[in-house]
Amino acid sequence: MLLFAAGGYMMVKARNFQQENSDSQASRSIDLNQWDKPKHPVNDAMRDAARLMSTKLAPDVTLKSYLDQDVRLGGYEKPQFVLFILWQCPCSIDAQPIMNDLSKQFKGKVDFVGVINKPVAQAKEWRDLYQMPFPTLADPDKAAIHAYGIKQSVYSTLVSKGRIIKVWPGYSKRILEDINQTLAAEIGEKARPFDPKYAPKEDTSGCYFDE
Repeated sequence: MLLFAAGGYMMVKARNFQQENSDSQASRSIDLNQWDKPKHPVNDAMRDAARLMSTKLAPDVTLKSYLDQDVRLGGYEKPQFVLFILWQCPCSIDAQPIMNDLSKQFKGKVDFVGVINKPVAQAKEWRDLYQMPFPTLADPDKAAIHAYGIKQSVYSTLVSKGRIIKVWPGYSKRILEDINQTLAAEIGEKARPFDPKYAPKEDTSGCYFDE
């Protein structure tokens, strides 16, 4: 019953998302700024752990895409931005439209992928529901999620030439600006302005993968 309800929630969310974004402008349906403090605040320990991961060798993991094709993580052909997605997580749902927009800013220059903790069928469903312009990768055993030390959704990382350039433990207006600047620097370009829209003012992470 709970699974049916959750599935219905995702379908309603997707329909609302598609209706509200017919002009391709992403709008939020979950207001994470409604609380005085973020529901999943990023703390100093999370920031320190993310910094420790940066500049390390990228774990060599290959996952199946939503098209059931092998995709290797590591940014060996061009820089790769990896977004970690938790199935049915409101935080992942909330962040997805912003990440969609960010990917368009770097189209053809940075490969965006979304790693989701489900098999190929659900990876495809998520991509379709939230109109993602980049591939989802199925990680039902959480091989990549654990290899990269990811504990919560909405974490992201930039990898290039087999190395982790930087890890971000969530999202916010500040974090998104830093992602924009870091990706631009990695491809040797001046950062273009990016509108973070409704992103939280305070650094916010997502729900836990292993709860």
